[in-house]
Amino acid sequence: MLINLDTTQLTLESQKGLPEEKGWLSSIPARTEYTLALSPEAIRDFYELQKSMHSETPKEINFSVETKFEPIDELPEETSMSIFLKLEKDSSFITLFDRAKLEFKQGSKSLS
Repeated sequence: MLINLDTTQLTLESQKGLPEEKGWLSSIPARTEYTLALSPEAIRDFYELQKSMHSETPKEINFSVETKFEPIDELPEETSMSIFLKLEKDSSFITLFDRAKLEFKQGSKSLS
C-alpha cells in the first residue's frame, strides 16, 4: 500500500515579525513567523489516511508541502527554517526541525 499526500495544501492563519534576539553565546536574527493550517481538503485526506491505515499497514508514506515565496531582488546570505507541527488543536507543538540552513539557487525551484 502506497499513500501519497503530495497535494496537501496549507492556509495562512497568521504572520508576524519577530525581532532579533541577542544571547550570551549566540544570537537569533530577526525573522518572520507563519502559522499555517491544513486546508479542508487536506484534513479530509488525513482522515482517509487514518481509515486506510486501520485496514492495511502502509509500506511507504510520502508527504510534501509546496509553497511559493514573494519574489526577491537579491538572494539572502543565510536563511534558516524551523517547522513545528501540532497534531491536535489543544496539544503542544512538536519540532520537525529547528533552524535548518537553507540554500537558495538563482532560478532554481528547489532548496537544499
